[in-house]
Amino acid sequence: MNTIKNTLLVVILINLISCSKEREYYKNGNIKAEVPTIKGVRHGLLTTYYENGKIKEKFPYKLGKMEGEAIRYDSIGNIIDRVNFVNNQYNGPFYKYYHNGVRELEGYFKNGKSEGLSYQYYKSGKLHKVYYHQQGEVIYLKTYHENGVFMGSKLPISVIPKDIKEFYPLNEEHKVTIGLNYTHLKNTRITLYFGPLDNENQLIDTIIVAKSQDLSFRYKVKPTHIGLNDITGVLYELTVPGDTLVGNYFFKYQYTVQDQ
Repeated sequence: MNTIKNTLLVVILINLISCSKEREYYKNGNIKAEVPTIKGVRHGLLTTYYENGKIKEKFPYKLGKMEGEAIRYDSIGNIIDRVNFVNNQYNGPFYKYYHNGVRELEGYFKNGKSEGLSYQYYKSGKLHKVYYHQQGEVIYLKTYHENGVFMGSKLPISVIPKDIKEFYPLNEEHKVTIGLNYTHLKNTRITLYFGPLDNENQLIDTIIVAKSQDLSFRYKVKPTHIGLNDITGVLYELTVPGDTLVGNYFFKYQYTVQDQ
């Protein structure tokens, strides 16, 4: 029995020796950081402090890698942001806050990059912007006024020619497919207004209006001259049913024509 007790005591002492906390202090004697380690490797909740004693940051570690929710605070104790780590990378939900405690931003990370929908808010708590990310890239953006009115959106539009050539003949129709690359809504359709655009990409005049019951439209036009010709206009995304405007996007496409 004594042998077992002595063995347990030795194991406990070894664990106490291998587990420790490194501490750093300000010149005024207040603690600046606590770094838990096991056998010299960070393990546990690393905590940093402001000079006034308030907690500044909490970073969770597991055997040298960040694992779990990290939190940052301002100097009076309000949360600045919260983000989750898996295997030393951003993974999971992310939240950022204004000084008044209202949520400023919320989103999601996957393998260190923004993924899916994220939302940005005004200090009042009203929705400001909606983003859609794919592997860290912004694919879709919608903007709202603080009063809730939709202000516009940005989204890549594809204009794909039926036949990809260096030059196109003057006497043949040029055929393209115009469409949205992404929508986060389930039931929408598009209406296209073809015409010249000003410097702010607003329609100067409407030449043709075309409607489609899905998110793409096949369009054909006869070139007007030798050299660069263009297809420009604005695409409107509308709900089905109801035809409520949920997005408007300009498009510009050029192709080169030669006489044959």
